Amino acid sequence: MSAVHDWLYRMGMVLVSMPGLLAGTALANDVAFGGAGADLVPLTEERVRMVSEDILLERTAPRGYRILGEGDWRVEASYRFRNLTDGPVAVQIGFPEPTCDFYGDCNFEGFEAMTTLVRGEPVALTMGELQSGHDWAERIDRVHLFQVKFAPHETVEVVHRYRHGLTVHAGGGEGLLYLTRTGAPWAGTIESARFRIRLPFRPWGMGLGEWASHLGGFSAQRVDGQTQVELVFQRQDWEPAHDLELYLGPGRPTLETPALIDGCPSHGELFELEMDAEAVDIDTLRERTASLDDTELRLCRNAIFAHHGMDFQDPALDRFFYGDEGLRIHEFAERPWLGGAVFARSEGFSPGVLSEAERAYVRAIQRVEQDR
Repeated sequence: MSAVHDWLYRMGMVLVSMPGLLAGTALANDVAFGGAGADLVPLTEERVRMVSEDILLERTAPRGYRILGEGDWRVEASYRFRNLTDGPVAVQIGFPEPTCDFYGDCNFEGFEAMTTLVRGEPVALTMGELQSGHDWAERIDRVHLFQVKFAPHETVEVVHRYRHGLTVHAGGGEGLLYLTRTGAPWAGTIESARFRIRLPFRPWGMGLGEWASHLGGFSAQRVDGQTQVELVFQRQDWEPAHDLELYLGPGRPTLETPALIDGCPSHGELFELEMDAEAVDIDTLRERTASLDDTELRLCRNAIFAHHGMDFQDPALDRFFYGDEGLRIHEFAERPWLGGAVFARSEGFSPGVLSEAERAYVRAIQRVEQDR
């Protein structure tokens, strides 16, 4: 399997209809189900609309970020639902847990410390299972069930908080999937959706897929000496047809990671066993950069600084890396499954944020430039 298929699974909510409730239920990131607790069937709910969803996914690193290091994901998923009718409505909502693809490499063992609040108050959860043979059965395992009663035209907020472990790729990247297609069966479209992903590292390359055009923000700051990055994706009047599927590269380059800019040499092309600019003789560096002219060498060297958001004094460099909006994705044409590099200006940039591997790359390119 490629790195982009190493998924860290998150799920949205599911509405579930149960015997004894009013007929009909809803299905979305939260989905509505019919049937018994061990034989749930997703339903369409025309009386209730998902007005908004605000999903925060925070990747922790207790002792600082390390490739293949420890940590987990902390999730807070907030939804607002509105009763569209003149009468009361009762529904049973389900929030599903994923199941891992038999052929994949995910390592999911269920939600931990899950709590659900309705109107700010905790509610009791029961467990159900999706009907075997349903189209979603390959991705959904258990479903956390709870009941919500709406007054006429009432808007109700539902909040889930939970955590679970990491799924990492052997090359150091991480996969992320938040199931959103379950949000489609609610009445109408979802008025607004925001997904915030917080990371304790700046990914070396990201595969954003069809979500790339919805990346509305990319920010980085230093907190207590550690990098904190936030990606923000936004959708309006949205009927989900695909899930939020991302590949997050490692927090620093390795001998296996691609170059940030197509045509530039990667770390693995400049170095062999160790990333040390002085350990590579100048003839080898000349050979490995012979196809690049002086302008291209300059771009390769400065890509390291642009990766961390440096504000360039040269307008041409600034525009090349960040475009006109201060945020630009440079795709990896040679490795499209890895997505590309996301460049965004960062306030308070300091050369001190560069890793030793990044410094070695800069010094190696400088040696070539000085040799010419």
